[in-house]
Amino acid sequence: MSDDLKPELLDALHAVGAIGACVFDSAGVVVSVHGPAVAWAPPAGRRVEEAPVFAGLWTAIVEARQAARPLSLPGVSIGIDADPVDIDIHWLDALDRYAALSRSARDRVDVQQTTAQEQRERRLLEEKVREQQAQIAEQAEMMALFVKHVPAAVAMLDADLRVVATSERWKQEKGDPAKIQPGVETASPLTWPGVADRLRLAMEGGVPSSRVEKSTSRGRPVWQRLAQAPWRRVGAEIGGTILFCEDVTEATRKAEDLRARVEDLHKLTAEFDSLGKAVADDLRAPLRQIDFFSRFLLDPDPTHKGKEWARQDYLLQIRVVVERVDRMMGALDRYIRLTERDIVPRRFDIGEAVEIAMSQARGALASAGVHVQLRDTLAVEGDLALVSGLFRRLVDNVVKHAGEGAAIVVACHEEADGVLTTFTDNGVGVPAHLRRRAFNFFERLDAPADVPGEGMGLAECRKIADLHGGAMTLDADFDAGLRALISLPRTARRNPPPPPPLPRA
Repeated sequence: MSDDLKPELLDALHAVGAIGACVFDSAGVVVSVHGPAVAWAPPAGRRVEEAPVFAGLWTAIVEARQAARPLSLPGVSIGIDADPVDIDIHWLDALDRYAALSRSARDRVDVQQTTAQEQRERRLLEEKVREQQAQIAEQAEMMALFVKHVPAAVAMLDADLRVVATSERWKQEKGDPAKIQPGVETASPLTWPGVADRLRLAMEGGVPSSRVEKSTSRGRPVWQRLAQAPWRRVGAEIGGTILFCEDVTEATRKAEDLRARVEDLHKLTAEFDSLGKAVADDLRAPLRQIDFFSRFLLDPDPTHKGKEWARQDYLLQIRVVVERVDRMMGALDRYIRLTERDIVPRRFDIGEAVEIAMSQARGALASAGVHVQLRDTLAVEGDLALVSGLFRRLVDNVVKHAGEGAAIVVACHEEADGVLTTFTDNGVGVPAHLRRRAFNFFERLDAPADVPGEGMGLAECRKIADLHGGAMTLDADFDAGLRALISLPRTARRNPPPPPPLPRA
């Protein structure tokens, strides 16, 4: 490297606000002067102490070098009418030189006090790094000096992803990399699982990239936008990467919540469309029966006169159909109320919910001789009344369909994000070709006509699991009866979105 600073490095220094540079050797002799530094630095070949701003500072300069820290001269006035400048003196190990860099003190104050200006400078800086990355020289010391002056959260990494230098903003927001304990996840993305592998792939590709990463720091979700730009040595060899980091936690959380609510609204709309179709299809049959019986009663054919027994029977049939329609409308109203309910979450044990369901169905269980066994119970967060109601509906199904002497086994299993509960009975079960219809509205499958019910029990069970952010299915591989799989998250959803309003007549 020549005595003069390379033009590429000067461009990089100007990009972070450096307005002048003076390079002098360890004896204090000026080697070169660049830019507006001619206003305050001696010419090449003269001693640096000949400049008024450095008068009497040679001892302090040497001490700063020995202490491995920069020497800062804030607010130095150059001339009577000129703006004051901040001068930072750094020791360049590889060059055996000092570099005195200056920029306007007023600009530095403006950057610190104006957030909008700071954001604009950060964006311009990122664009500048991408444009200059193929031209930056191999001297890592000068590149580290560049990083330290950046007003954004920036870290310089070498080819092995070891931290070479960070800006002051990085240390304030992400912590000092030298003080982070190995294996401890912090606000710094360098401690997040998998980030190092993605950075290495991006760096080896040699192309700048940007993405939003999500992690969990100290028990709370954290989103950060990461932009990386590989820096190159002389000969276009990639020497490492520059990592820019911006906290976007709040904005991303709002976007995630909005996206989840939109998905829920689409799901509810489809659900109500399906419910409306089921109501229309299932109500059509009893209405046709009422129409048939009423036509007979209104028939003036004299041959029907005197057949009071037939008229009485038809009236009874009409009453039965009306009662069925009333039960269907009651089940429909119960389901709609369930979709509109806000859950009241608290911590409870699955076994507690099962025991509440058993106590409510104690008489029916005793009459049918059904035995319930609870195994491996676990705790979840949710609405105890709703979850116990889910198990009550499942118990009622077993009592009605499984037959006398049936056995129920309830067991809990740990999942990565919650608890899986299996509800198994040894009854007749549901034929495999009908299981996909088990959760449909008003679906009674092969249930005999004398078995009470409207075919809404399993649909209501699935809805309760869905309100908690969970899911419910039937085990397709279980043939010795029926096995329901109920998955509940560790933390229940607290505020589900309201369903769309029903059309009014």
